[in-house]
Amino acid sequence: MPAIISWPAEIPQNEVRDQMSINVDWFPTILDFNEISYQENEFEGKSLKEVIHGNEPSPHEVFWWWDTHKRWAVRKGDWKLLKNPIDPSNKGTITKKDSLFLVNINENPDELINVASKYPEKVEELIKEFDDWYKRVR
Repeated sequence: MPAIISWPAEIPQNEVRDQMSINVDWFPTILDFNEISYQENEFEGKSLKEVIHGNEPSPHEVFWWWDTHKRWAVRKGDWKLLKNPIDPSNKGTITKKDSLFLVNINENPDELINVASKYPEKVEELIKEFDDWYKRVR
């Protein structure tokens, strides 16, 4: 999801960043901009201050998400794998056979084309990323 931020005295204006960030990144980012100290592992999110100021790479190499409805996702680089996806836009053609939905964000920013069958090795890699993370947090 896009986000727009404005703080004319502190943040560059009329610039666009497209690095991966997550909604949970905003709290540590606000703390950093206000020079309020915190433990880096205190939050799931990471500060975006260097992304905003210096157009640095995303602080996330990988990001994981899950909910209690047996849905989860993992994003690594340009790849995103969703388990039991839903399409709130109703623009896609997600079916029951799409229980694993793989997309390359760079090639398909609308996330409407499932390429899981074309890239089974990427599916397995991202499943392992998710499983390893889930074991650590649960």
